[in-house]
Amino acid sequence: MLKKVLNLMLTLSIIAGMSVPAMAVSWTDVGRGMYIDSDSIKPGNTYGTYTFDSKAQATNAPFETINGRKIWMVQGNLYVDCRSGYLKERSYKAYDANNNVVISKKNSVKEWFNINANNKPYGLYAYVCGEPYQRYRAGRYYPSWWY
Repeated sequence: MLKKVLNLMLTLSIIAGMSVPAMAVSWTDVGRGMYIDSDSIKPGNTYGTYTFDSKAQATNAPFETINGRKIWMVQGNLYVDCRSGYLKERSYKAYDANNNVVISKKNSVKEWFNINANNKPYGLYAYVCGEPYQRYRAGRYYPSWWY
C-alpha cells in the first residue's frame, strides 16, 4: 500500500513539474500597439545585434485580410542591428479575432532600413537598442558569454 502511495505521489509531482512553463514571457508596451517580450531578447553573433519576440495588435480595424479572414494580431521573431538601424522579421504568425492562427511563416521577407521615429517598428528598435532595455537588463543576471 505504501509503495502505491509513493508511486502515485511521484507520478503527480512529475506531472506538476512538467506543467510549469519553461520560459517566462514579459510583454512590454513599446507604442503603436506593439509589444516586446523583454525576456526573449538575446544578443546576436555580431556586436550590437539582437533577436527577440514581438507582437502587434490592431485596435480599431484589422491589419489586413488573408484567405478571407481578418488579421487582428501578428506575433513574430525579429532581428535588429542597432548600429545600422536595420530590423528584419525572421518569422511570424498572424491571428484572427478569436486568436486562431490564420497563417504561419518562417523566413519572412519584411525588412526595415534606416529606422527613425517615422517608421512603424521604431518603438521596437528604440526599446532594444536604447535605454529602456539597458535599464531592464541591468537588474538581471546573464551568462558571462553575453558580454
